[in-house]
Amino acid sequence: MSMELHAYLGLSAESELTRDCAAQAETLVAQHIGTASVPEAILARAVLEVGADLYHRQRARLGVVGLDGPDVQPLRVRTDPMTAAYPLLRPYLAPVIA
Repeated sequence: MSMELHAYLGLSAESELTRDCAAQAETLVAQHIGTASVPEAILARAVLEVGADLYHRQRARLGVVGLDGPDVQPLRVRTDPMTAAYPLLRPYLAPVIA
């Protein structure tokens, strides 16, 4: 999955950071879905989205990405890396009853 993540991020080469983020993303998504059956394409997309958020979080200064170049385009990093994955996975998970 780390090869897909570095390509998704538009990076020229795989790094230890992308490998770590991909592994963490796979773990977070797996913990969230538990034993639910999720189509492989949806699962892969959820892992990519979570991995990208984890990667950007690692590189964010003060929680903001885009402050490290001549073309400043600040973007706030999400506090929960699973935020982008929740709507993708929701249709395949059992409803939560409180």
